[in-house]
Amino acid sequence: MVPPVIDVVVAIVVTVVVLSTPVVYVVLRVHWLTRQGGSFECSVLLNADDPQHSWVLGVARYVGEDLEWFRYYAASTRPWFQLARGRCAVIQVREPGPDEVEALFPGHRVLELDYATTDGRAEHWQLAMSVESMTGLLAWLEASPPGLSPRSTHSPAERDGV
Repeated sequence: MVPPVIDVVVAIVVTVVVLSTPVVYVVLRVHWLTRQGGSFECSVLLNADDPQHSWVLGVARYVGEDLEWFRYYAASTRPWFQLARGRCAVIQVREPGPDEVEALFPGHRVLELDYATTDGRAEHWQLAMSVESMTGLLAWLEASPPGLSPRSTHSPAERDGV
């Protein structure tokens, strides 16, 4: 027995809705993140031991004195991590290495920085972004309040004597 045409149409519509919902959600989430202002595309190196396969695409945005980073393809509306401006120390800006070129967008540069956590540990972060976004981020870091400037090549923990 052949199912009625209406049942087939309903099944197709339900299947399309179920399969497209995650894609629509991710698109709307990225749109929401980028509409907040002060946002830019930013990849983060999660595993320095394997730089070719550990760069993760994301969106970073400025919120007050913090830089928030969100994974591009994720369900959460919360940032994956936050970096407080006054706890960042710029180490260097560099071109991607030969093992990183394939993992990053053309024209992106890498910013290496040390970050002093609230418990006194120093974390090393590597962020990749366009030259324009890099210029904006460096200007934002340089504009930090007196005494919290990231100009030093020493980590904030070392500067604070921790």
